Amino acid sequence: MDKFEYRSFKLDVFKLSSLMKNSFFLSAFLLFTMLFQQTILAKTVLSTNPVLGDADLSLDLITDFYNGSTDTIVVVVLLNNEGPEDGENILIQIDLPSSLSIVSNFIQSGDFDETTSQWTLENIVPNTTFQMEILMVGDLTTPQTLEFYAEIISTDSDDLDSTPGNGVEIEDDIKKRK
Repeated sequence: MDKFEYRSFKLDVFKLSSLMKNSFFLSAFLLFTMLFQQTILAKTVLSTNPVLGDADLSLDLITDFYNGSTDTIVVVVLLNNEGPEDGENILIQIDLPSSLSIVSNFIQSGDFDETTSQWTLENIVPNTTFQMEILMVGDLTTPQTLEFYAEIISTDSDDLDSTPGNGVEIEDDIKKRK
């Protein structure tokens, strides 16, 4: 309770005894006291028991030539959970250019199916980032536009600021690179 609330609530004995002589003022005082106590109790409960939200999942997608090569590209997909709760049973669809072939992949957590280009994870705790790297090769001597795309298409967790699988590119659960 700050000083202003305390001063506005403070009544000296003289004022209190004079108010109690009038039943209307006594009723008003008791009602005010009960409301004031409920307000203080509500503030205490809210400050000691914050309501937690769900997971806050986001993706980032990085592409670059591998070690300066002109025919090898590394694709890095980063899955981040800013919390406050775990992200569970996450499925990420990664669309890769058909003109490139997968040579290898490294996954920090979960499984990657090269035939469907889907990365599945059982769980990611808050304030954690998992990384997956895909090494791809192809003929890059002729000019072409390569598009890389990653989206969280499903999860058992509610996401605070995006909807998995809806294809909305302004959300943080989807990334596209050319």
